[in-house]
Order: sequence, then structure tokens, then C-alpha cells
Amino acid sequence: MTTTTTSATAKVLATCMFPDQPPARVGRDNQRYECNGTRLVAGCVPYRTHTGTPEVMLITNHKKDKWIIPKGGWERDETETEAAAREAYEEAGVLGAVGACLVDCEYMGKSGPQRHRYFALQVSSMLDEWPEANFRTRKWVPIDQALDQCKRAGMHEAITALAHSLRKQHVAPQQHQQQQHQQHHHQQQQGDDEPRTQDDQQDVCRQASVSPTLSNATMSPLATPTLTPKRPSQTCQSQLTHQAPPPISSSSASKQLQHS
Repeated sequence: MTTTTTSATAKVLATCMFPDQPPARVGRDNQRYECNGTRLVAGCVPYRTHTGTPEVMLITNHKKDKWIIPKGGWERDETETEAAAREAYEEAGVLGAVGACLVDCEYMGKSGPQRHRYFALQVSSMLDEWPEANFRTRKWVPIDQALDQCKRAGMHEAITALAHSLRKQHVAPQQHQQQQHQQHHHQQQQGDDEPRTQDDQQDVCRQASVSPTLSNATMSPLATPTLTPKRPSQTCQSQLTHQAPPPISSSSASKQLQHS
């Protein structure tokens, strides 16, 4: 078997709806074949995101003994993506948007060589009744469980390719946010580390020249000023000297008593 995988779900190729709910197509009279007789088959991996977890819809085969994904012959009156969407409607009862091709593989089938191409199908709605509901069972499973339960060649590779594509889509926004954060942080660092211009340096020097040198007492708000009592001036001292009465000696005091 030759398998080629491609990136998956970034581009939506077709949104296929079946409002009239036509019956399933049968027979191979209208099927497409390559020039060498290789039968062309189109299929899809129906998926959704449920509570943040990617899930894949698996269906049973006709014998109901294996889990597979929808696929069938590509017919001449439809495009390849329309054929993939039609098989999802007929076999699984789901509708949605078809993305890019997941896997392109070739292998030898029971009736001859076949070429299978599987597409991602993002499910938008589920039908309660669909053409093959009577003999198929469907279920939603996490994508890792789908890989364990669907082992058929080509189908397993398609689910693997879808898982890788969805993982990239989930990681890409986180990496973008991290890059933006790192770029913003780098710009801030550059702004802090940029050398000062000549105008900035002149402003700093001008501020330094305006402020006079201050003492420690003035700079410290907790410093307690030392208060020194003022001494009277010489003029005040002379005035106090002239105003004071002259001292009286003991002899002069006795003379005053005798005269009295």
C-alpha cells in the first residue's frame, strides 16, 4: 500500500448538506476509475470538539464486527469532496464541512487496485435517521481511542493525520501568544537599556545644578535641630548697666542714719 499524507483541516473545501435525505447509492455503474482500472474511493474522518477534547465518529462495517470510518466509491456526477460528504451522510448520518485531504493511498483490493483519499469532515449536525441506520452503529470516541479501535489500512493513517493537524492548530495560538509576550518583554528591556540622549543628559545636569548642597540635618526628616539660646547684644547689656542703681557701701549708710 502506498500512502501519502497532507496537512488537513486549515482550508474548507465544501460544506455539503442533504436536505431531501436521499437514499444511499448502490452499484458501481456510475463509479470513477483511472485509466489503468484503479477504482477511486473517497472517504472522510468525521470529527468534533467536545468539552475541549477532539472526538472522531466511528461506524461499524456491514458485518458489525469492526469499527471503520465512512468511505465509498467516487461517482462521475459529483466532486471528490462531495463524494466524501455523501458517504458520511449515508453511512454515519452526519453533515458538515469537508476540509483538505488527509491521506492518499493505493492498495490491492478484492476486486482489483483501489485508490483511497480521505478528508477531514468537521461535523455541524447529526441526523436521527439516515439511509444506513438500520445496519450500522455509530459512536463518538476520543481521537486516541479511535486510533486504537480503527486499524484498517488507510483509515488508521487518516485518523493519525487528523490528530497531528488538530494538535498543530491547538499549539499554534499558544506559540503565537508566547512569541508576542517575549517580543513585548524584549522591547521593554531595550527601552530600559537605551543610552540617554544629549538632551536627557543636559536635563539631569540642570537638575543637579539647581539643588544646593544641603546639610545632613536638612536632608534627614528625623533630625532634631539643636536650639542655642540667644545672648543679649552689647547694646542691651549697656542699657541694663546704666539702669541699675549704684551699690551702697556700709559707711555711707551709717552716715545717713546719723544725719537723720
